[in-house]
Amino acid sequence: MMTPSTAATDLDAATATPPQVPRMIVLMLANLALSGLLASLMLAFQEQLLDYQLADLDASTVDHVTTASR
Repeated sequence: MMTPSTAATDLDAATATPPQVPRMIVLMLANLALSGLLASLMLAFQEQLLDYQLADLDASTVDHVTTASR
């Protein structure tokens, strides 16, 4: 059985990734996936969201906004 040399052990310890790094990468990918899902839902329901937001405005403002978008 061979024992590792001290230099090789020190090199491995210096380049080893901390245990928090893989977990952080998974969390970042999950955040990216949820952001993409939310963006796609916003695009899919864009008209309904605008109608909902404009419903609270008074009639004169809604007329001005709708004529400007045409």
